[in-house]
Amino acid sequence: MQHVQRLFPVAAIYQVVPVGDDVVDRTAVVAERNAAVHTARTLLFSLGIAQMRDEFLIMLQTLLDRRVTFTDAIKFHESGWLTHDEHP
Repeated sequence: MQHVQRLFPVAAIYQVVPVGDDVVDRTAVVAERNAAVHTARTLLFSLGIAQMRDEFLIMLQTLLDRRVTFTDAIKFHESGWLTHDEHP
């Protein structure tokens, strides 16, 4: 896949400005593999606790002593309307 580098037009009134899909093609693969790891790293770095790569720490008394339950992920049946909006 070739990446095109160019600037947006100065005035985009009543024009369709192409939005590249380079990020969208690879985002799902990264999210499936590393979503929980990125979340855990963000929480740990905000607390100042170091973490080894691909290892998780047991966190005691999280969420003010409330129980954490696991639920299914939200299934989106529609897009964010970025590419599906009707243009004049």
